[in-house]
Amino acid sequence: MIPVIEALKKGTRSTISIDTLKAQVAREALRWGASMVNDISALRSDPEMASVVAETGVPVILMHMKGTPADMQVNPTYDDVAAEIIGFLRKAMDQAVSRGVRRDRIIVDPV
Repeated sequence: MIPVIEALKKGTRSTISIDTLKAQVAREALRWGASMVNDISALRSDPEMASVVAETGVPVILMHMKGTPADMQVNPTYDDVAAEIIGFLRKAMDQAVSRGVRRDRIIVDPV
């Protein structure tokens, strides 16, 4: 991952996002030039991820996911899909803010 980040930093002015569930991976990627974190677990998988995002002040993408990466596509069912996804993301945002992440640094990915 680090060589890819380094090459992208040299070859582009684009924002580099690290897609990870692991705080240590995010920390290293940010150290080497990534500038945002995309956490498909909405900061639920690694208890240290919110601290990494809060301490660095980078934007974080919180993604809706029902279940785990292993089973999230296996028959997901909802009574009210829009309301449940909105509720999940609101709760994820509130939890992130309560753990020190600035609300204006949160991006939501509903699908």
